[in-house]
Amino acid sequence: MSSQKKVKKKVKINPVREEVPKDTEKPKKVKVTYYDDDSTIIDMSYANRKGEKREPPPKRVRTPASSKWKTFWAAFKKMLIPMFVALIILAVIFLALYGIGRCSA
Repeated sequence: MSSQKKVKKKVKINPVREEVPKDTEKPKKVKVTYYDDDSTIIDMSYANRKGEKREPPPKRVRTPASSKWKTFWAAFKKMLIPMFVALIILAVIFLALYGIGRCSA
């Protein structure tokens, strides 16, 4: 028996294109008008569409590290019990499957 590889031929598919008459006019491009309000890219966040400047937003108040740690530990304490419950459930499932595997071997 001789081994022959099946070769797939590439078939080009020509999509059916609709004929567009050449008499139709293409839409003309609209020229964009830019207004210079003497501001840089950084300042553009304060500009309105008409080029009028808005008031800058108020400065952010930095929260101290102690309040950030209090928030972190409060959230962490709420996660401890569900985390331990999930770990205990996974350990029980693992030990059950491990025991079934040892008994059947």
